[in-house]
Amino acid sequence: MSDKLKAVEDIKKLAKSLKGIVALADDLESLGSMEQAIRETVQRLDAWKAEEAKALELKSKAECDLESAYNEARAVSANAKEAADRMYSNTKSEVQGLLDAAKEEARIMISEALAAKDQVEKEAAKVKGDLNAVVEEIAKKQAALQDLNSQIEMIRKKVN
Repeated sequence: MSDKLKAVEDIKKLAKSLKGIVALADDLESLGSMEQAIRETVQRLDAWKAEEAKALELKSKAECDLESAYNEARAVSANAKEAADRMYSNTKSEVQGLLDAAKEEARIMISEALAAKDQVEKEAAKVKGDLNAVVEEIAKKQAALQDLNSQIEMIRKKVN
């Protein structure tokens, strides 16, 4: 073989080798693009994870705030119920005290009224007794007056 043919043959072999190297270079370039895509995807994933962490933190804070508000509402409700129970108890005690005082006052007034009634009945009985005595005395005086009138009438008849 001639040198020229051998050179052509070598160039063809070299060209085939270079095609493989070019293909490899293309593959490596593709890998570089893929690595870039992977890096970008990892960055987006990291950003999403950071956003998710913030969202979870906000959710946790909101749940804590909600729990605190709920506990505060329960405490306010319990305090309100306790205050209402105290007010009811105090009012009930005051009303019972007023009722007891009114009953005692009514008992005293009834007792005084019954005592006054007894006194009036005694005085009425005394007055009735006195009245009967006066009526009896009047009857005696009227009888005596009739006797006197009869005597006066007899004396007049004798004198005339």
